[in-house]
Amino acid sequence: MIYPDTEGSDKARAVDRIGKQITANRHREGLTAAQHTRGVAQMLEFGASITKVSKTLAMDKKDVKAQAAVGKAEAARAALDAGQLDLAHAAVVAEFEEAGDTEAVEKLLTTRPYNFDHVAERLRGLREEREAYARAMVSPVFRNQL
Repeated sequence: MIYPDTEGSDKARAVDRIGKQITANRHREGLTAAQHTRGVAQMLEFGASITKVSKTLAMDKKDVKAQAAVGKAEAARAALDAGQLDLAHAAVVAEFEEAGDTEAVEKLLTTRPYNFDHVAERLRGLREEREAYARAMVSPVFRNQL
């Protein structure tokens, strides 16, 4: 299908184009899960709101947020596309990937589905402990005690 592409800014036209591509390919075999999530992420990068993406693609806003996170994270997208993770678990991997925690990403990608949530919570706790320790180390109160 060819649509005229003359109204709005370049970014608005890109959002509309990507939305139409995703919708058209959803009704036939064509887009992988990773491609779909990347398309959602691109729509948001071009300035579309979560509400606009949700309405354009007939998706729940919660799923749009999860797909946006996964769409930006290469390891999470690959695991989703390979069927290794579902969208919820891929979003968790994307959270750690965005934080640059490659060790946690590797751990999550090798964790069994029945244990995934527990491991993710344990890794979040460890991250919070490391951040609290780092904040304490730069605290003037702590430095005065040295």
